[in-house]
Amino acid sequence: MTVSTRQRRESILAEAYRLKHVTVKGLSERFDVSQATVRRDLKSLADEGYVELEYGGACVSRNA
Repeated sequence: MTVSTRQRRESILAEAYRLKHVTVKGLSERFDVSQATVRRDLKSLADEGYVELEYGGACVSRNA
């Protein structure tokens, strides 16, 4: 994982904690990356237990 990928995922997680729910579209616009990239980032964060995936986005995991 590159530094920029790590930084983006940390920023996505911070945004999720702040807003409690984030959307793929909103994150892709905010970070100027494709929606596919955001989906991969959210999937990675979900696999690590930080967020729970929902239709079109993610929310903070209840276990986090």
